[in-house]
Parts: sequence; structure tokens; C-alpha cells
Amino acid sequence: MKIISLKPSRSGNLLHLGLEDGTVLPISADDAVRLSLSRFLNLSPEELSRLYLLSASFQLREYALRQIALSPKTAAILSQKLLHHFYKIKTRCRLPDLDYRQIIDKIITDLQDKGLVSESEYVNFFLHRHSGKSRRHLELLLKKQGVKVILPAAADDLSKIKKIIAKSRYQPTDLRDFKTKNKLFSSLYRRGFSLDDIRRAVDDFCHSG
Repeated sequence: MKIISLKPSRSGNLLHLGLEDGTVLPISADDAVRLSLSRFLNLSPEELSRLYLLSASFQLREYALRQIALSPKTAAILSQKLLHHFYKIKTRCRLPDLDYRQIIDKIITDLQDKGLVSESEYVNFFLHRHSGKSRRHLELLLKKQGVKVILPAAADDLSKIKKIIAKSRYQPTDLRDFKTKNKLFSSLYRRGFSLDDIRRAVDDFCHSG
């Protein structure tokens, strides 16, 4: 297989390598220099296989870094995203069958070693993003994502409910109406708060007026 083009991208370390069969492989400029790649270079089957692997690894790593930049990720969440992205790359770049699991595991291990993938960072992000949900609900959501954690005392449900009510449009006198009070109870219960905590918070709010 012959290389027919090497086009730089606006991204400093990205090159688009064109092959004679019409395939375009994104690769890092560092890899291109290290392998002495150039136009009209004939690649052996072994060299072509290596190039496919380098391109897949480069694209997946760049995608992983973009995902981490958007928000913290656990290894499990990032691994799933990389797997989906690999199949898109495989189709777009006409890649042969590759050991995608080994590629993904290597990327995640490297990012973990650099402190860029951290379960604790993800938990802190998750708690901040869903601060209005109950402790029980948060633990259940995290468990579904493969994160088993006992939340700290800062996630106290009673104080959360009081903050939610305080920020609402309700006044203590509004809750003398049964329907209004029941509507508030239902809303808080759907968020995963216990009825005991809801009653205590609502009673305290009513007595404050």
C-alpha cells in the first residue's frame, strides 16, 4: 500500500495520511516523524497494520482527552465511550479488526497514572451536579454507573430539603392548604427523599412563618 498524501491539520500534532485505496488515517505528527513517513512511500503489510493501530490509538486518546475536558469520568464510563467511538473510527477509516480492548485499556491506564481519570473526582462532580437529589438516590445512581460509595455527612437529606423549600415560591402560609402541601410532598418524594425527612423539613418551614 502506498501513501499518496500527508496533510497537516490546524491542530498542531495532527496529520491526515491518505492511502492509495482512498482511506484517510488521522495520525500524530510525532508518529509520522518517528516512522519517517512520506508521500509515495510503499508500506509493507506489517507497516500498514502498525499504522492502523497507531491511528486508532491516536484518535481514541484524543477523544478521551476531550471527554475528560468536558467533565470528570470514571474508568468504566470512559471505557464505554471509547468503545462506541472505536466503532465509528473503524467504519470511517476502514480499519481492519484490531484488539480494541488492549488499546482502550492502555489509554485508560496511562490517563489514570497521570491523575486524569479519577473516581473521587467523578463523585465530587456528580454530587455537585445533582445536589438537589437525596442521598439514597445519589448512591443508587452512582451504583448504576459502577461506583460504589458511601456518601459523606455533607449529603444530609434534611438540610437539602430545607434548602429546596427555602428556594421555592412557597410561603409557610401556603402550606396550610392540603393540596399545596401534598404537591410539595410528592415533588420531594419523587427526588428520593424519605417521608420522615420531608415531614420534619416541612413542619420546620411552616413553624418558621
